[in-house]
Amino acid sequence: MANKTEIFIVNAYRWGNNADHSYTVGAFDSTINAIECADSHNQYRGGKYTCVVEKCILNHFENDADDHTTEVYKS
Repeated sequence: MANKTEIFIVNAYRWGNNADHSYTVGAFDSTINAIECADSHNQYRGGKYTCVVEKCILNHFENDADDHTTEVYKS
């Protein structure tokens, strides 16, 4: 049986630019917790970092696929 466990990753992007300085803030098992983290971290950093929540499936990756993550929220 294929694993369907959803993980929500919170990434912080300086001034909202993913080509600039960025880092992973955390990984969560629910959208609610991830969004709370994103909003909290955005506030903590004074709005300098936009936080993005992306959904992915645990232990799932395909080299030929461009859609292994889905953005579900942006602070």
